[in-house]
Amino acid sequence: MLRVLAGKGFREEQSHHTFMRFMIGGRKTTIYTFFSHSIDEYDDRLLGQVARQLRLKRRQLDDLLDCDMTEDGYRTHLVDNGHVILT
Repeated sequence: MLRVLAGKGFREEQSHHTFMRFMIGGRKTTIYTFFSHSIDEYDDRLLGQVARQLRLKRRQLDDLLDCDMTEDGYRTHLVDNGHVILT
């Protein structure tokens, strides 16, 4: 999952958790998620939390991870829904 997110415009940031922050044009956005367990342990409930953190519905998260949603599509979703404002 981390590799897929990295390919969709997210950058990994390490602390006591692994954070994945969405970047636009090399600039940080307020959109991020973090992983505190092994990703293999993520069940539907935890994936639902990841989806909410990324401002997606659960099905949209599946689309993002399965590459049906591109980085451009995700950026457009965030902008169209007011989660990110481009300047």
